[in-house]
Amino acid sequence: MRSAPAAGSKDMPASTYQIPDDETLRIQTLRSFASLSARHDEIVQKSVDLVARQFGAPIAIVTLFENDTQCFASSSLFDDETVESVFGLCSRAVLDRQVLFVEDACNDARFCEDPCVTGEPAIRFYAGAPLIGANDVEVGALSIVDTKPRFDLSETSREILGEMASLVMLRIEDQRLESMKRGAMELASATPDGVIVTNVTGGIDFWNPAAERIFERKRGEAQGQNFAEFIVDGSASLLEDCIVERSGDSMECEARLPNGQARPIEVSATRWEHSGNVFTGFIVRDASQRKAAAERIWHMAHHDALTGLANRTFFNTRVQNHIEHGGSGAVLYVDMDDFKVINDTLGHHAGDELLRAFAERLSLGLPPETLLARLGGDEFAILVDRTTPDAARALATTLLDLAGRPFEIDGKTLSMSVSAGIAMTPEHGETSAQILHCADIALYEAKRAGRGSYHVYDLALDERTRDRHALGHAMREALQNDEFELYYQPFYEAETLTLVGYEALIRWNHPERGLVPPGEFIPVAEETGFIHVLGEWVLKKACREAITWPAGLTVSVNLSPVQFRRKALNSAVTSALSQSGLPAHRLELEITETVLLDETMANLATLKQLKSLGVRVSLDDFGVGYSSLSYLRTFPFDKLKIDRSFVNDLGTRDEALAIVRAVTGMGRSLGIKTTAEGVETEEQYACLREERCSYIQGYLFGRPQPVQRLAHLKDHDACGEARWRSVG
Repeated sequence: MRSAPAAGSKDMPASTYQIPDDETLRIQTLRSFASLSARHDEIVQKSVDLVARQFGAPIAIVTLFENDTQCFASSSLFDDETVESVFGLCSRAVLDRQVLFVEDACNDARFCEDPCVTGEPAIRFYAGAPLIGANDVEVGALSIVDTKPRFDLSETSREILGEMASLVMLRIEDQRLESMKRGAMELASATPDGVIVTNVTGGIDFWNPAAERIFERKRGEAQGQNFAEFIVDGSASLLEDCIVERSGDSMECEARLPNGQARPIEVSATRWEHSGNVFTGFIVRDASQRKAAAERIWHMAHHDALTGLANRTFFNTRVQNHIEHGGSGAVLYVDMDDFKVINDTLGHHAGDELLRAFAERLSLGLPPETLLARLGGDEFAILVDRTTPDAARALATTLLDLAGRPFEIDGKTLSMSVSAGIAMTPEHGETSAQILHCADIALYEAKRAGRGSYHVYDLALDERTRDRHALGHAMREALQNDEFELYYQPFYEAETLTLVGYEALIRWNHPERGLVPPGEFIPVAEETGFIHVLGEWVLKKACREAITWPAGLTVSVNLSPVQFRRKALNSAVTSALSQSGLPAHRLELEITETVLLDETMANLATLKQLKSLGVRVSLDDFGVGYSSLSYLRTFPFDKLKIDRSFVNDLGTRDEALAIVRAVTGMGRSLGIKTTAEGVETEEQYACLREERCSYIQGYLFGRPQPVQRLAHLKDHDACGEARWRSVG
C-alpha cells in the first residue's frame, strides 16, 4: 500500500488514505468511466437525490478517485465547495471495500481531527458504500453526510445504501459503455476501412460509410443481407476460414460490385458473444491502389522501361521455369548489327526510337506463344515453347526478314540487320544461364560468319570458345614474357625501286606452339579487348625501332577497328611518338574500311585528330568494300593500298587489271598515292609499273623479317633497280 493526500478542498489535503498496489489498474478503469459526464447524468443525479431523501440526509454525493485527488461526480442539497470539503471521509469506504457508518465523527478517532469535522461544515455523521467496477476494482463511493450525529440507522439501511451504490455503479458502467459505443461508431464512421458486423445467421447488422464506398452499396441495401454474397466466390466456409484460421490476420479476396465487376480487398475478422448472441466483425480494406501499385512495381522490375518488353530477369525466370517443367523449345539470342553507328550518327533519341520500333515489329510479327525480351542495349532474346530445330531456323529466317525491312525514324529511312544465335532446350543446358550462354556463343559465330545471319549452337562451338578463352589468357602471359615481336616488310617506290619504309607486322613466338599466325590470335585479341593493350605495344615498339633507321624511312602500323572504340587511341599515338622521338610524318597508320563502316562519325573524328598530329593515314584493302569511294570525299587519305586479291589476278583476269587501272587513275586524280601489296611475280610488277602505281610491296621485293635482319636490305635498292631494268 502507498500513502497519498486526499484533497479536502481544491488546494489543501484534508487527510490521508492508503493507495492500493493496483492503483494503475484502478485509474485506468476510472478513466474509462468518463467521470466528467457523470456529473450531469440525470439518472445518477436522481439516484443521489433519492438516497438523500431516503436517509433524510442533507448531503448525498458520488465521488470518483483518481491518483491523489477525488473527482466530484454528483451531489444533493449542498453546493460544490461544501461537498468537496468532505472528500477525505469518502476514501475510507473505498479502502475498506464495504459500507462504512460513522455515527459521530467527533467521537471517532479516525475522523475527529479532520478539518471538515472540526471546522465548516462541521460534519458529524458519515455513511458510505464503495463503487466497485465490473473488473472488481474500487473506483469511488456513494456517501451520505449530516451535520448531526445519527444513531438511528439499522442494518437494513446499510444494505440499502450498498444496493444503491451498486445501482449507481451499473449506471456509470452503462454510461461508459454508451460512451465507448458512441466513440466506436464515430471511429467506424471516420475510418477509411469498411466495418461490418454480422449476426449468427451471417446477416449484416452494421455497415459503415467506408463499406458503402468499397462495396458500392448503401447501408439500406446491405442491411440483413448475407455478407458472403458480397464476396466473389464467397461462401460460408471462406469467411469461416477468415474467422477461425486467420483470426487477427487478413485474407485477400475480391468484393462483388453491383455492376458485376470485382474489387480487390483485404478482410480480417473476429467473433464474440454478447447476451447469448454471437456476432462477427469484419474489417475490410480496399486493396485496389495497393494491388495496382504492387503490379506496377512488379512490372517495372520485370520489364524494360524503353520497349515494354520482358527484361533479362523475367526472361531468365521464364526460361528456367520452362526447363524445370520439361519444356522442349528454343532460345534465340538476337543482336542488332551496327546499332552503335546509328546512335553515334543520328543520336541516342533516334537509337531509342529504332529499338522501340524493332521491338514493336517483332511483337506483332512473332507467333503469340513466344516470349520476347530485351536483355539490354541492342540485345534481345526469344523463348519459343514446343518447337524443333527446323522450326527455330524458320523463325530465325522470319526474324532476319522483319529486321531487314526499312524503318521510318524521325523522318529518315533506316536500314539495318540483326544476327541471331539459337540454343535448344533441354539439349543445350539444364539452366537458363547455360541456355543463354550457348545461344550467345552461337550468336558470336553468326556475327563472325557475316552480319545478318543466324547460327545454331553445337558442341564444337563451345570447344572453340574455350580455345579462344585459353588463347586470350595465353596472350596476356605472352606479352609479359616478351613472346611477341615485330617483323618488317619493305615497300618501295615503284618507278625507282627506292626503299621508302617498312610495314610492322606482329608475330607471336609461342614456346610450345611455335610461330602463331596473326590471323589466329588477332581476332581473339579484338574479341576480348586485349587488342588495346597489344596495339599500344606495337605502336610504341615500332616507333622506338624506326627512330634507329635512316631518316628518310617510314614505318607503317596497322590499326584494328576495335582500337577506335576507345578515345585513348589519339593519346596512345601521341605517347608513342613523344617517347620514341620519331617525327610524326615518319609514322603511317593503316586502317581498313571496317573502321569507316563502324561508328562512322566518331571514327572519322578520331582519324582527323590523328591526321592533325602529322601522321600519315592510309586505307588498307581498298576496293573490297562497297562504300570506300564515298569516304575518299570526306577524309584526306595519304595512301590507298590495293588489295592483294586484285594483284594476284593480274595477268590472268582482265577485270583485275581494270580495277587496278581505275584505282591508280583515281588516286592520281585525287592526289592520293597508291600501294600494291602482295606483289610476287615480275609480271605483276610490270603491270603495276605500267599503270603508274606509286609503291609496291610483296615477296618479290622482300619478306617480313625481324628488325635485326633488316641490315642486308640496304643493298636491296640496287638489286631492285637491276630487276626493274630487266623487266623494262
